[in-house]
Amino acid sequence: SNALNAAAVWQVASVVAAQKHLADISEKLDGIVTTLNRTENKLDAQRRAALMGAMSTLKEVAKPILEGEHTPQNRQTLEDQYQKMMDKKYEIQLVLKDRINALPDLQDTQMMGAAEFPEKIKAEMTAIESLFQEWLLCSRVRYQAWSLLTALPGEPHLKQERYRGIGQDFESGF
Repeated sequence: SNALNAAAVWQVASVVAAQKHLADISEKLDGIVTTLNRTENKLDAQRRAALMGAMSTLKEVAKPILEGEHTPQNRQTLEDQYQKMMDKKYEIQLVLKDRINALPDLQDTQMMGAAEFPEKIKAEMTAIESLFQEWLLCSRVRYQAWSLLTALPGEPHLKQERYRGIGQDFESGF
């Protein structure tokens, strides 16, 4: 009887300890998910800030360039913003491909029912749509940089090649 009582107490203590460990693990995993979400949001904000910054910078130099102020600094600004948008374009493409490829693996984490699953799919599709919009915006900013480049003298082959590359972006859609 004493042995059975001791075994029962030990079993209850083991279950309580296991539940505590599971709760601790769950809390740590929630913290990791929160950190990942914050990191993802920060990266999204940095990418969007780069897009807005490039648009603002091109807007700032557009008038002087179009009025004939063809300085090396203005030329370099066009080149810098064009390159920044090329980098962001490829960054967005990589993120988009990863998210699109992960769609078939999207799962409902609920044990019973699937009430949250449609919302999960909708949220993922919204994120993908937003990335496509950013990708398109990168191409539009590159187009704006190219159009300002055409106002500058020289470099006909570079201008033609850039135009061809931007056109391919718009034709391919991704």
